[in-house]
Amino acid sequence: MSETRDLRSMFANCRWYATKDRKQYGFPNSIAIVPPSTLVIVAWKSKEGDDFSLSKAAVDYAIAVQDDRKATARAYVVLAKGEQNGEKEFVKQLTLNRVRDIIKGHAPIKGNFGPFWWLSENETVAGHVEPL
Repeated sequence: MSETRDLRSMFANCRWYATKDRKQYGFPNSIAIVPPSTLVIVAWKSKEGDDFSLSKAAVDYAIAVQDDRKATARAYVVLAKGEQNGEKEFVKQLTLNRVRDIIKGHAPIKGNFGPFWWLSENETVAGHVEPL
């Protein structure tokens, strides 16, 4: 499926909902689903820096969903800010395949909620990274 979905208004669109068990799917990320075939990992901006936390668990889940549904599933990562104050703001969207290219060759950082990467808005792995 080559068509790209425009997700800029996803936080205002009432058809979107976030999954309930965020810990299972990579807290602090959110997984949003719009029926029937779009899955979105919401990677929230750091409280203290300019980068966005992307959990390995969320990426693994999205890959499994996309692989399971083959051409019927579209998966994206949305970089967003404002989770802490409730003012959710879209920053940028990337396809899951683009994110896989970005993180390829970079080991995730060990974190309190599991392994994760810091992504920058300019589509690079940020922060302390160790090559694989």
